[in-house]
Amino acid sequence: MTNRHTGDTGQLMSHPSPRVELAETGPVRTPRNLLRILLADVKHGRWLLVLSTLLAACASGASVALMGVSAWLLSRAAEMPPVLYLEAAAVGVRFFGISRGVFRYAERLVGHDLALRMQGVLRMRSYDKLSGTTLVGRRRGDLLVRVTADVEAILDVVVRVLVPACAASLAIIGTTALLARFSPVSAAWLLGSALLAGVVIPWLTQVLAGDPSGAAPTRQTWGASPSPPVPPSSGQGKPTGDPRNEPGHPEESRL
Repeated sequence: MTNRHTGDTGQLMSHPSPRVELAETGPVRTPRNLLRILLADVKHGRWLLVLSTLLAACASGASVALMGVSAWLLSRAAEMPPVLYLEAAAVGVRFFGISRGVFRYAERLVGHDLALRMQGVLRMRSYDKLSGTTLVGRRRGDLLVRVTADVEAILDVVVRVLVPACAASLAIIGTTALLARFSPVSAAWLLGSALLAGVVIPWLTQVLAGDPSGAAPTRQTWGASPSPPVPPSSGQGKPTGDPRNEPGHPEESRL
């Protein structure tokens, strides 16, 4: 990345940034390509993503194990066996309850650290591209809002989409494999319901919504209603808000 400033002679000079080095890449065409580029620019980005995914999977696995062990403990305690038969399950409930919170806290730390680093890299890339255009310094409110929103959206992509999806897949696979040792039919139902809730229903929702391409919302979808067309009989041939339509303007007087 290069920082540009104006010297004493009034000419535009550039020098390399001392803090971050951005890899030279081609145009970003897909979200997957964007994530790959940002992970490559962040130091140990791929390892942080793997670590965050594993911690999230461990937290989900601890939650599943906590429900299973606690259910067995309650049902077994209803038979009033000797207390020694319940001590292992009681320790397991405490262990999984504590480890779930620890794993979730660690996953939040690692995941948000990675997401914020990627957000910083994306922001520098965006400003570096804009610095080579004539848009910087002009009144481009829509462009500024769009760039800011798109840069901040990478935080939600990592923390709320990528890491939870990968961790849920690992947790479902592990739970299905463990349950298959006791009941293959129950394992098949679990896997089928997970695929239905995580893959089929979201895909059907996207298709029925009429936007399968995932295109970005336009201004009209955000509630900005367009101005109604001006009828020709009104004598106003130009849209409202054009300074040339103001009374006394030179162009207006020439008309």
